[in-house]
Amino acid sequence: PGAILSSMKFVRTSRNSRQWFGHSQQNDKTLEDFKMVSMVILNYNDWELTQNYSQHISSMKTVDHIVIVDNCSPDHSFEKLQSLSCNKIDVIKTENNGGYAKGNNYGVQHVIEHYGSEGIIIISNPDIEVEEQSIKQLIEVLEVRKDIFAVTGLVYNIKDELSPIFTWHLPTIPMLYVNSSTILRNVLFQLFGYGTKIQKERIDFTQKVIQCEALPGCFFAADLSKWKINKN
Repeated sequence: PGAILSSMKFVRTSRNSRQWFGHSQQNDKTLEDFKMVSMVILNYNDWELTQNYSQHISSMKTVDHIVIVDNCSPDHSFEKLQSLSCNKIDVIKTENNGGYAKGNNYGVQHVIEHYGSEGIIIISNPDIEVEEQSIKQLIEVLEVRKDIFAVTGLVYNIKDELSPIFTWHLPTIPMLYVNSSTILRNVLFQLFGYGTKIQKERIDFTQKVIQCEALPGCFFAADLSKWKINKN
């Protein structure tokens, strides 16, 4: 499963939101097993924001490698981001824009091929604000909790408001049928709370680690050894 760390906070600076549905497997880990922390930052037509964010992250001792993935931006982002390339930062470009998940998987595959498949992988949008101490908290959870695949914190906007919906149930077959109809989905969700999304009012924030089925894709850390990439 995934988890939300209620004591960790990060800020989403844009109003746009994307969804990331993950999958986990159990795997025994000890504190010594996690030796590398890599971050994948997906860029599309936003090279200045990506540049500033990458420079902020590169100053953190906690993060060993940063992979900036340009998702075939038509604004020449890839060329403009090349100046960031160094021992800690790789700047690569996808062969085609296959969407958000494919772009991030392209970066994860680069990490596995160049730095190995053990350690922690962080997926991050460039339009967030996060501090090193928050990243350390996520890493500590993954190091101690063997049953957790991925973990994130609470998502706030630039007005310091907690995102109303920031975790999801993995969809069942009935849910997929319901979600195919906008009207039916909205009616059932309003009447019975039925659907894949979980509103913040239904979450117990007294728990330090809140287990959940799916996390927002804008920022999370995961056990790289459990990451499975569908290459089809």
